[in-house]
Amino acid sequence: MTRPRPTRAVRHALLAALAVVLLMSSTGCGALMGGSNGTAPDGTPLPSVQELYGMARQSSLDASWVHIEGVLLETEDEDLEDIGIDLEGSIDGTTSRIVLRTDQGAVTMLKAEETVLMKGDWDFWAVAADEDAADALKGRWVKVPPDEASDFEDASVAFVIGEFFGEEQMSAKDLLGSSVKVRTHADREIWVARLWNGSELWYDPRAEHVVKATEPRVGELTFDHWDEPQELKWPPKGKIVAFDG
Repeated sequence: MTRPRPTRAVRHALLAALAVVLLMSSTGCGALMGGSNGTAPDGTPLPSVQELYGMARQSSLDASWVHIEGVLLETEDEDLEDIGIDLEGSIDGTTSRIVLRTDQGAVTMLKAEETVLMKGDWDFWAVAADEDAADALKGRWVKVPPDEASDFEDASVAFVIGEFFGEEQMSAKDLLGSSVKVRTHADREIWVARLWNGSELWYDPRAEHVVKATEPRVGELTFDHWDEPQELKWPPKGKIVAFDG
């Protein structure tokens, strides 16, 4: 059995997924500026795109926890098609759970401080190592060696939130054609900032949090469970396979 290199396979998919997140933040949600946009149906003045971005940014950075889920449609990696991503964790990056689903398999990763565990399906381990490893490790938790765990420092909601809202504001060229409109979503009034390229940031003014970010031909991410920490159950030590060499 070939010695599994789980970090190589996960990192391969993770970097592709995060590259799309970066694309969304640099060409879409991270570039929100705009002028005045009228009023909501109840007469409440709508914020400008710049003001909405400021509110979304502050509430996101001040939060303690969030769950993010979506499908990323475009990557620079020709070996990977659409990537399903499901992650939740603390905004400070200390605790997180990430699930990646690709045409090359699925893997779940748990991270707490400097400890990283992962559990992949048969297809994942066949790519990470070989079929013998896939037979032996499918569905089992594997501990990433300490010297490789640092490769996953950006595998957290902290990275995603930081990339989306790292800038206080962007250049004025992104102002052109942007607007804020009101939509109804799940019986809630949502303020939607839309940019010239069709990307959107959905913000719930009652909950004071982002609920969705979209980028045409790139993907969509939904945000929920803000400030609602979930218990991330770790497997017993006896159920963990360790590769320390």
